[in-house]
Amino acid sequence: MECYSEQICALAVDGELAPDEARRLRDHLTTCRRCRELVDALRAENRVLSESLQELPEEAAVPAGFPRLHRCDISTGCPFDENRRS
Repeated sequence: MECYSEQICALAVDGELAPDEARRLRDHLTTCRRCRELVDALRAENRVLSESLQELPEEAAVPAGFPRLHRCDISTGCPFDENRRS
């Protein structure tokens, strides 16, 4: 059987493959060390990224010098929108 691409493996790790395709990949992983190592590495990468994002303090979400985003209610018009209705 031909190996799976990194993109397909990443989709599988993210839970975005169709069930039948995910099953075929799981079956392939039982016999393919290369793809198994790739999937393990992608899972580890996701884990590190997830942990890193959870550790960020609230202030780190907006870098210094960048304005905080403001959520506007479209129905009333946004005072920060240049094209707003008066």
